[in-house]
Amino acid sequence: MKVLFSVFYVLLAWPVLSQNNSESCKPYSVVSQDSIIYLLTDSMPEFVGGTDSLFSFFNKNINLSGEEECYGTVFISFIVQSDGNISSAEVLKGICEKYDSEALRLILTMPAWIPGSCNGKKVPVRLVLPVRFKLY
Repeated sequence: MKVLFSVFYVLLAWPVLSQNNSESCKPYSVVSQDSIIYLLTDSMPEFVGGTDSLFSFFNKNINLSGEEECYGTVFISFIVQSDGNISSAEVLKGICEKYDSEALRLILTMPAWIPGSCNGKKVPVRLVLPVRFKLY
């Protein structure tokens, strides 16, 4: 039995932002005046190379062995910092410890992303990435 690993590149919100103004940038949380984490921005963060490169990264780096009967979708929340690095990753909804840990490990080992921006300034953005495991 093998596990097919796939990632959907789905964000909680991906609006078509036609205007470049402060109303199109929605804060997720305000830590301080100088530290706002956004949920929506004018330009959302992107994995370097796009979705295909993200799939490729995950498929090359997945490390699962054994015959565990576990499948489904693990939802991982993380912040793409203004320098593109990943931080504050956590499992929002898991399926089993082994697969939850592997999805989290993959997120934490990703290379830096292209950061999001608000009004031309690079800002931290919280994303949720569903990682799906299924038997084939």
